[in-house]
Amino acid sequence: MITAKQELMSDKIERILKQDDNRWEPHRLEHLLLPIGGNPLPNAVAAVLLTSPGGTITLIHSEGEPTDALVGYQKIGSFPVAQKLEAWLNGFGFAKVRLKGVHESRPDSIIQGVREALDSVVATKIGVNYTGGTKAMSVHVHRALELWTAEQRKTGKEVEASFSYLDARRLEMVFDRTTSRPSEALYAGCAVKLDLEQDLLQMHGWKLKHTPTDTPIRPQSAQALLNLHSNPEAAERWREWVQTELFRNAKRPEQIIVNCSRSPDGQPCSVDQPGEKWANKTTLSGLAMTPAIRLRRRFTPKSRLVRQHTTDYAALSRR
Repeated sequence: MITAKQELMSDKIERILKQDDNRWEPHRLEHLLLPIGGNPLPNAVAAVLLTSPGGTITLIHSEGEPTDALVGYQKIGSFPVAQKLEAWLNGFGFAKVRLKGVHESRPDSIIQGVREALDSVVATKIGVNYTGGTKAMSVHVHRALELWTAEQRKTGKEVEASFSYLDARRLEMVFDRTTSRPSEALYAGCAVKLDLEQDLLQMHGWKLKHTPTDTPIRPQSAQALLNLHSNPEAAERWREWVQTELFRNAKRPEQIIVNCSRSPDGQPCSVDQPGEKWANKTTLSGLAMTPAIRLRRRFTPKSRLVRQHTTDYAALSRR
């Protein structure tokens, strides 16, 4: 019997997942373990792709730990990230989301926490996606699931374990080789469709300050930059000009006091350096790429576009 939560989850999966994509079906799990780090997005993608309807997701997060270096200071760990991800997963339709805290620097704590999470859920298809979390957490969560699975099989229980990670460079979900399955990599770049406000911002706990717009703010500047970056040599010269000329001369100078070794009496002296505030429009409009970029005429329609972009750059940076 399909519950209301499972029906809601099925509807949202249909909205977010690419249609007619059945490649993920053999990899769906009844219980998915997710080590949690600072970025919840890879975990969210893994949860959507790898969890069966009605399945359980355990978010393994690091707990706060006191440090010897700073007395009284308490590390927060990844618990706040896990909380936000839990809320997003619940809203998505995953009803069985659990949090499990471990000490990230103690292998025995990680292994014990994983064993407790596995013992508390009845499932035959279990897996861990170790993209998130610290290296120590990923290693020991992986190891704990391997040991637990071997113990279950010795008692005659049919348990299938899956180990996977999300390759950010290739945008692939990579599955480790197991005794029953070969290694496999599935392209995941277009498999999950997430909304900026409802999904990405929500799972990070952020809110938009302004309503997004599709209208280009500085179309001429954008065209000038496009022309520049259409040629590798011109793009390199542009980056050089930004670092050596724009950032140095487009900011208002500020005086700082430094120790001056050349001072006869050894007294500190004042030195001008670029400050935090941008210069006025007149100063910005006077900045030009030449001679830093000699290819300007060839790759920009009009020289004024470059000067206009300098002003636009400062205006946008103030926002």
